[in-house]
Amino acid sequence: MAATLFGMIALPLSAEPLDLQGAVNRSIDDVIVPGYEALAGAATEQADAISTLCDAPGAVALTAARTRFQTLVATFSRMEPFRFGPAREDNRIERLFFWPDPRGRGLRQVQRIVDSADESATDRHALQQKSVAVQGLPALEFTLFGTGSETLADGRAPHRCRYARATANAIADVAIRLRDEWSSPDGYASRLRHPAEDNSIYRNADEAMQELLKAARQQLQATADLKLEIALGDAPQNAKPKTLPFWRSGHALRAIENNLIGVNRLIAVWQLGSILDRETALIADQLHRELGTALDAIAAAQAMDEDVLAVVESSNGHSHLVYAGIPVRSAIALLSEDIADALGLTVGFNALDGD
Repeated sequence: MAATLFGMIALPLSAEPLDLQGAVNRSIDDVIVPGYEALAGAATEQADAISTLCDAPGAVALTAARTRFQTLVATFSRMEPFRFGPAREDNRIERLFFWPDPRGRGLRQVQRIVDSADESATDRHALQQKSVAVQGLPALEFTLFGTGSETLADGRAPHRCRYARATANAIADVAIRLRDEWSSPDGYASRLRHPAEDNSIYRNADEAMQELLKAARQQLQATADLKLEIALGDAPQNAKPKTLPFWRSGHALRAIENNLIGVNRLIAVWQLGSILDRETALIADQLHRELGTALDAIAAAQAMDEDVLAVVESSNGHSHLVYAGIPVRSAIALLSEDIADALGLTVGFNALDGD
């Protein structure tokens, strides 16, 4: 709707070159590098909490491990848009987050490991040689929140706990590698910060900025199409809330909220109001309002019930979430059309479609 609203406005480009590299640099310094530092920290704390649980099982220790999972999911969800660069090496993004999994193949593999007490899955190095589906956040969620997870508190599930610990260590290993490969002196941040003809990835600031614009658009698309639309269906009675990632732990809506927060924060540091002409800067303001409206609707749905299944399948909860999708789609249109045009960029490629 916002794209239509602004579609008739002429959008003259500024006579001065746009400071796209400044926007890229702020993205690196204010969002990406600190975001990966936070993810590495959250993953390490998660691994420590599970190690404590395995060494001394108890209700308090299980609650602590589950609480760390909430923080880890929120931190990861804010970094989920950044599927390029080091995240694409060695299938790291899939190792962290094997999703979507519409046929539940990953879950069945995780359940087999738990049911068969596969000891090879309790060593981090051996686990990392297995399917990516059994070593990331969805796998960890099942061990901490899935059927039978309550036995972690009374010491009746030592194998399950060791598998959870190995999974948490595998997640921390990937998170630390991502942090280090972004922030090392000759790391990926340097490539993004210094585009040039001899830079094998980015030849100019346009290409660097286009990567970030694409990341933001792609995450909004995934949120609208792969998360909300599929889970909601056309009515509460036809909803499929278990297609949402992290429904089992009750963090599904919180994850979506942090997806949107992450994208909103990324766009904010671009400071579009300072690098675009006044008319186009108004569109940037509209973009933030659309995301703010979506966040308000997600928050309203979250406030209804901690059980995400009950929220999605209720009339009011379903309505809040359907409404949340409308401004997300408006934000996609603004990014893909108005903002991209004003920056002289295109965002046609979607990495979620494969390459």
